[in-house]
Parts: sequence; C-alpha cells; structure tokens
Amino acid sequence: MLFPRLLFLALPALAYGAVKLGKHVVRYDEEKFKYVTGKLEHPDMVLEIYSPSCPACEAFAPKLSKAAELLKDRAPDMKVVAIDGTRAESVMSSLQTSEFPSIFFFPKGSNKWTQLRYQDATTAQAIVDWALRMSVPAVRTIDSLSDLPLPEVGGLPQLVLRSRSMVPAFETIAEQQRVGFDSFWVKEAEGSGEIVTLLRHAHQEPASFKWSDPNADSLDDDGEAFEEFFQKNNVPDITMVTDPKKTMKSLEKVGSSKLIWVVLNSSAAPLDAPCSAAEATGCSLSGN
Repeated sequence: MLFPRLLFLALPALAYGAVKLGKHVVRYDEEKFKYVTGKLEHPDMVLEIYSPSCPACEAFAPKLSKAAELLKDRAPDMKVVAIDGTRAESVMSSLQTSEFPSIFFFPKGSNKWTQLRYQDATTAQAIVDWALRMSVPAVRTIDSLSDLPLPEVGGLPQLVLRSRSMVPAFETIAEQQRVGFDSFWVKEAEGSGEIVTLLRHAHQEPASFKWSDPNADSLDDDGEAFEEFFQKNNVPDITMVTDPKKTMKSLEKVGSSKLIWVVLNSSAAPLDAPCSAAEATGCSLSGN
C-alpha cells in the first residue's frame, strides 16, 4: 500500500503583535484615550502610537518601557500610555501624524500636545528628560536677577525677561524653545523702567533686546523683531564640541543662520553614519 508523502513547510512566525510594551506602559484603545484626555484633570501623559507589525516600534519598545520605569520614581503621577495606531486612525489624524512610532506629551489638564521626534528618542533617559521638561512651566518666575543662576558650559542657554507683566511674544518663543533653553521672568515692581530680554550663553556677554510694546504677540512688529533677535543670537559665538552628532542636532533645532566658530575636542566621538530609513522615520500608517 502506498502512503502519500507529507511535506512540512516551516514558516516564520508572523510579526503581528510582536511589540512588547512593558509592565509600566498602559495600553489604551481609541475610546479610552479620548475619554481620559477629555477630562479636565487628567494627569501628565506620555503617549506612544505604535503598530504591532512595525519593526521600528519593536526596537523602540524597550526604551519606552525603561523610561516608564524611571518615570515611576521621578514623576509618580505621570502616565506612559501606548495606543495601537492601526485601530485609532482618528487619534492619529487629530495629532497630525502618519508614522510609527510617534511620541507625544500631554500636560496635566490640557489637550495641547508636544511631539518628540523619533530621531531624538535615542535612549530611555532622553525620553525621561524630555517628559520631565515638558511637565513644568516653560518660563520660571524669579524675584530678582540675583536669583538667576549663571549659564554653565555644556548646559542650556538662557532667555531672561525683565518686566512688570509677561510679554506674549516672549512666552511664545520660550514655549517653542523649552527643550533647548532655560527661560526666566524677573517680575519687576510697578513703575520699573524699560522692558528687556537678555539671551545668555556661558562665558559670553549677554545679548539684549528692548521691547517697545509690553503686550506684543508674535505677529506684531515687536514680536517679529524679537524673533529675528533670537535667530541671530540663539547659539554662542564659540562652542566646544564633545559630541558632534548632538551638536548638529541642536543647531538643526534652533535653525540659526549665524556663522559660529566650532572647537572640536580631539577626544570627541565621530559623527555616526546616517541612520537607515526605518531608524530615521519609523513606519508609515500605510505600512511602508
């Protein structure tokens, strides 16, 4: 009697569902996310939108998991949330993204959001530092210039407003640049003199901008002049580079057109080769 031959073909496991979120990352669906962010008193929230079949999301998952673990100690009330974007297209549309993974921060009690570029989410600590910075006001109020710390080499430069009331155009720039600058408001007494903004770099004379309109917003003449001032002075005249890749990213963010001198430390790590397409841009909503 002849028996038919049975052929067995070993197929690789499908990638669907391969993203492991970690125990400190809370999984939301679209309905849950809209309910929580619609509440008036929702907590600070880090949100990742992922696709179960996205290799970049799979590679990113351990970083987010470690970041969530660290934030549990540093900011116990902050939530780290993940949503499957393939089942939440309306959320992706409202956040104006079509890529996986996409990372956002929602401050407590607000629907205003800030996005972290995937290229900048290089480590768990980078995610933690970004989230903690997003969770505090962009501008810190102090009583006098004597309370102002000196900018440090390797630290962030400073934007300092001296005025009786907050100038809206200053607040806008401070909000936009909150990752790259420390911003302060020296709230002066009624009857004080001119309204001035100082831009301070370590070991460099501060640049000064005088406001003529205390109520200027970013569309007013004063606001446009301040933006030009910021673009001209937002990087130091001379900078020591210990991490060329990080320095290039910083210069790209501030978008300065200023010519600067760069001193390259001989022990600095060389620039890495460009990332692959998957590393640089993640995956798209269409699966490409």
